[in-house]
Amino acid sequence: MASMNVHLIRLSGTPHSIGETHGKAAKDAEALGALMFFGEFLEHLVKFPVRGRNAQRLRKWLYPLVESTAERRLIEQIPNRYREMADGFSSSSGLPLPLIEKAYVMPDLFSYFLGRSRDSFFSHILKGFGLGCTSFAVTPSQGNSSTILHGRNLDYPGGDRFGNHPAIIEYHPVDGQKYCAATALGIDGPGISGMNESGITLALHMNYSKRVTLSSTPVVVIGHEIIRQATSLKEAVEIARQYEIGSGWSFVLTSARENNAVVLEEDSKDFELRGLVDRHLICTNHYVSESLRKHETWHSPGKEMDSNARMNRVKRFLTPEKIERFGFLDAMELLSDSEDDLLGKEKGFVNTVCAADTLLSVVFDAGKQVVCLAQGPCPVSKNAFGVFSVFPGPFWKETIAPKKKPEELQKDRARREYVQASQAYFPAHDLPRVERHLKKAIDQDPEDDLYWGCLGVIQLKTGQLKEARSSLEMALQKPLTPYRAAHHQLFLGRALDLLGERNEAREAYKSVENSGSFRREALLGARKTWKRKYNSKVFLDFTLGEGILS
Repeated sequence: MASMNVHLIRLSGTPHSIGETHGKAAKDAEALGALMFFGEFLEHLVKFPVRGRNAQRLRKWLYPLVESTAERRLIEQIPNRYREMADGFSSSSGLPLPLIEKAYVMPDLFSYFLGRSRDSFFSHILKGFGLGCTSFAVTPSQGNSSTILHGRNLDYPGGDRFGNHPAIIEYHPVDGQKYCAATALGIDGPGISGMNESGITLALHMNYSKRVTLSSTPVVVIGHEIIRQATSLKEAVEIARQYEIGSGWSFVLTSARENNAVVLEEDSKDFELRGLVDRHLICTNHYVSESLRKHETWHSPGKEMDSNARMNRVKRFLTPEKIERFGFLDAMELLSDSEDDLLGKEKGFVNTVCAADTLLSVVFDAGKQVVCLAQGPCPVSKNAFGVFSVFPGPFWKETIAPKKKPEELQKDRARREYVQASQAYFPAHDLPRVERHLKKAIDQDPEDDLYWGCLGVIQLKTGQLKEARSSLEMALQKPLTPYRAAHHQLFLGRALDLLGERNEAREAYKSVENSGSFRREALLGARKTWKRKYNSKVFLDFTLGEGILS
C-alpha cells in the first residue's frame, strides 16, 4: 500500500534554525491555515454574531484592551527559546510574529476566560465549545513485544485546517535529546502530543478550573520542555513543576523504560498525581483528584456528562482479556469508538470517544520508537492509520485501514456532513450551508437525534418555525438519554412559543422542569414567552449538539 499523505519533517540545530526550517516547510506546503486560525481565534470570537449588535460593539471595543493586557501578559512569559523559534518561523513563512505569539498563548487565554466566566465578556461564546480529549495508556502482558501503548484523540477547534496537513515532526536540537510531535505542519506540537528517544510520551488535556492566573508560562511551552528534557516520569513531573501553570490542565505521561504511566492534574494553585490501575490509565477532561475537582467549573451539565461518559466507555472497553493482548489495532478501534456510554448504542457523536472535532488521533509505542497516526478529514480517528518509525526518522512503514461494512461507511458519511456543518457554523456563520450539511447527515443516518436536534436549532435561528418544530419532534422520536430529551423539549417549547402555541409551549417546558436538566431555562420559559430576538443569543455547540443561551 502506498505511503500516506503525512508530512514527515526533521528539524535540527538552534531554536531559530528549527523554527526557520519548519516555517519554510509549512509555507511551501501551503499549510499555514491551522496556525493562522489559532492566532486569530480570539478575534473570531469577538466578531461572531451572538448577543445582538450592542454586545458585539462592546466586544469589539474591549478586544484591543484584552490584547494589550491579558494576551500581552501571557506573550511576555514565552521563554526566549520559543521566542527564537517563533521568530525563525516568522522569517521563513512570512507570517507576522505577533500572530504566531498569539497562537502560542491561545489555549491559556481560552481557559483563563472560561475560569473567569462570571466577569468575562468573551466566555459566553467560549463556553459554547465542548472541548474534549481522550487518552489511555495500557501495559499489555509481559509476553507482548510492546511495553506500554499510549493512545490519544486531540479534540479541539481547528477541524480541517489542522487535519489537511497531518505531520510527524522530529526535532534534533543542538542542546538536547531527540523528540517528535504528532501534529499538523505549521503547529509546534511536541508539548501537546509528543514522544522522545528516552521513551517518554506526553498528551495535553484541558480541564475546567475556576482557579486561574495570567502569571504563568504558556502550557504548550511547559509540555514542550517536558518532552525535550525528561528521561523518566520523575523528571517529567519535576520539569512540569518548575513552571507556574495558569489554569486547568492535565499531562498524560508514559515511560516505555519504566513500563509505567501517570497523569499530572493541575490548576493554578495545586497539583495531584495518579497512576496505573489494573495496568491501564485513562484521562478525559474532568479531574479525578478530589482536591482539584471541587474547583471545577462546568458551563453545561452536558460537558461534564460527556467527559465522564468517555472515561467510562474506555473503562468498559479495556477488559482484562483486552488488556492482555492489547495492540495497535485495539488502540485504533478504541480511538474510533462511537458508542454512547449513557445510551449503550452507537451514535454519531456526543458521549463518544470519537468526537466531532477529533482533529488528531495517534498511538505512541515508545518501546519500539513507533508512531501510529491517523490521516484524513475530521473525525480523523475514523480514517486509516499510518505506522511511522522515528529516531532516526520519521519514516513511513505501513498503513493500517480496517475494513468497514457498508452501514458503517454510511454512518461515517453522516458524521462527515455533521463536521462540515460545524465548520460552516464557526467562524463563518454560514447558516444556509450549515442547514444543507445537516440535512445531508440526516439522509445518511436518519435515526440519530443529534442531526435532527441541531437542524431544529438552526431552523429556529433562521426563522423556519414550522420546520424547526418538525425537526425537534423527529429528534424526540429517536433513542435518547433524559438529558438529550430535555434539550430537544426545551427548544421545541421555544419554537411553539414563536408559532403562537403558548399552551403547548408550556407543556413542553413543564416536561423539561420535571426532568431536572435545563430546569432554570424551562422555568423561565414557562413564565416568559420566548421571543424571536432571543434566537440571536443561542450558540450551537456542535461538539455536544447543544444550543447554549449566551
